[in-house]
Amino acid sequence: MAHLDPHRAHRAHRARRAVATVVTLAAVATAGPGCSGPEGAVDGRDPSRRTIRVLAAASLTEVFGDIERRFEAASGVGVTFEFAGSSTLVRHLADGAHGDVLVTADEQEMARAADAGLVWPRTVVARNRLALVVERGNPLRITSLEGAAREPVKLVLCAPEVPCGRLAAEALGRAALDARPASLEQDVKAVLAKVVLGEADAGLVYATDATAAAGEVEEVAIAERLYDGGALHTNYAAAVTKGARDGRAARAFVDFLVDEGVTVFAAFGFMAP
Repeated sequence: MAHLDPHRAHRAHRARRAVATVVTLAAVATAGPGCSGPEGAVDGRDPSRRTIRVLAAASLTEVFGDIERRFEAASGVGVTFEFAGSSTLVRHLADGAHGDVLVTADEQEMARAADAGLVWPRTVVARNRLALVVERGNPLRITSLEGAAREPVKLVLCAPEVPCGRLAAEALGRAALDARPASLEQDVKAVLAKVVLGEADAGLVYATDATAAAGEVEEVAIAERLYDGGALHTNYAAAVTKGARDGRAARAFVDFLVDEGVTVFAAFGFMAP
């Protein structure tokens, strides 16, 4: 019996998915809002300009600007965003805020949304890793995570309930460091802003944030041993919400992230799932 080359099988699977995505986008571009559920929902808006609302982790701000343009061009569907910490987004959704798609910076927050009955089955769309950034010019000559955690360095972290805060706690724990952060922020962009503005000497963010702010901050390497076994990495998960007003278009957006979004994510420094 002949054995199928796994690499050829993977390429064939991706090709089939890409074709399916093109077909779905074409259907979304020509169809009005459909029935309720994950495949479509009544939204009462002008079908000539359908719009979906995406609740997305703050660290996706830059890459989703590009994905928004590409998706709108391919589908004719508009996209609006709410960017915030993942735990904040899940809380907003639980409190009744409208969103057609939820994209979190880790699977733990998406699992919370699923357990609360807020989303349909989720898909991992990208990966990221923790990074250490310091002020431009690195005036305190910080060269390691250990250096950033010592007094009197003002180290800023995400709050422990958000994904970047959990990764920061994991990094400090793996390095056996007892850091006293100057502040705890509700999303990674707030941490980055503190360092950019000189209100903090260092901050733990994602690698993609360090790349996006190149020239405004400097990245300091975290010891490779701390990344062993896949530590300090996070998976971004996307799902159509159960309250989606246009489930068909929302599903098309998630599929677009999985298929067409791969190259866009890579261009912004994200890793493949």
